[in-house]
Formats: sequence, structure tokens, C-alpha cells
Amino acid sequence: SRLWGTLKLLLLYPGKLTKEFTNGNEEKYTAPTTLYFTTNLLFFLLQPIINKGYVRILNFSYKGFTKNEGLYQKLIIDDLQISGLSEIVYEVKFDAFITYNQPALIFIMIPFLAIFLKVFELRKPTKVIDHIVQAFHFMSYFLIVFLLITASANLVAFLLDSTGLVITISSLAFIASIIAYMARSFSITSNNSMIISIVKALVFFVFFFVLFFGYVNLLIFFTILNVG
Repeated sequence: SRLWGTLKLLLLYPGKLTKEFTNGNEEKYTAPTTLYFTTNLLFFLLQPIINKGYVRILNFSYKGFTKNEGLYQKLIIDDLQISGLSEIVYEVKFDAFITYNQPALIFIMIPFLAIFLKVFELRKPTKVIDHIVQAFHFMSYFLIVFLLITASANLVAFLLDSTGLVITISSLAFIASIIAYMARSFSITSNNSMIISIVKALVFFVFFFVLFFGYVNLLIFFTILNVG
């Protein structure tokens, strides 16, 4: 019952769940760490299944990174040649390492998000732990909404037998949901006006995008270093 109540606030009332914890009402809800690790587990269990459909987003695998020409493809192919392994063996080792390490590495993003959130509130007597809670809630929301939008996009793409427009719309919907979530969260947790909250949400999204890009590069770097 606590989990369902927690998910209801997380998905339908952004910022309210964080506010409840900062106000000392945490006994009624699932702990931020438990919520995050649960959604993290579900995400990395379901992501490979969902990414086998029409729409493949954040396809962290050998084929996903080497499908299109670019820096990732070149790095991986060069490492494959240096390793002396067959492509099949290399792919199996690569995917196994990615699957094992991506949940742990994404956890590193939490403290960086918390510090960035604290910067927004330097003039207010907020505690760092409050922003850590907010970061856990944001990442839990991110993982859940990503799964829901990707699954919905695959269903629509299957029914329409088309992927191009569906990928574009689903990507825009995902970005809009993240910005809307943080805007509402800032308005609740910081008592900001909606305009200020939207500006903060946009700045936060840019920072999150840069941080996530760094996470992907770190993941690939460690994978190549260990597989080759």
C-alpha cells in the first residue's frame, strides 16, 4: 500500500512526494532509495525486452552502439580488432559487461544531481539530504516514464507499421514530461512562481542531458577497457 501511494504522488503530483519527506512524513511512503532501486531493477530488466520492438531508445548494447556510424562505432570496432576476439564473443562479453554495470554507474548521477539542485537553493536554508531525496525521486520518475513512453511508442508503431514519426513524437513527449515534472517539483518544493520554476526546469534539463551524456561515455569507456 505504501508503494502504490508513493507511485501515485511521484507520477501524478510532482514535488509533493519530496515535500512530504522534507516535512517529516516519510513513514507513509516508500523510502527514496528503495523506490529508486526497485525502479532501477525493473528498468534494466524490461529495457532489453522493450528495445527488441519497433522503437529502440537508449539501446545500450553492442548492436545498439555500432548500428550507426559515429564515434562509438569507431571506438568499439577498433577495440574489437585489437582484442583478437571474434565478433560474436566480443558482442557477448560487451553486452554482459554493459548489463552488469549500467545500473551501478547510473547511481553515480545521484550526488551530482543533488549538488546541482542545492545550487538552485543557496539562498535558502535547505539541507543537502533534501536534494538527495529530490534527486532519487527524479531518477525514479525518469526510469518509469521512459519505460511507459517506450512501451507505448512500440505499441503505436506496431499498429501503424511506422517508426519515424512515432520516435520523434515519443522523444518530444519524454523531454516535455521531464521538464514539466521538474517545473512542478520546483514550484512545490521551493515555492517558486511557475515562470521561475519553468526556467529552473529548463536549466536542470540541460545539466541532466550533459550529465547523462557523460554517463554514457563513462559506461562505454569502462566496457571497452574491460572487454578488450
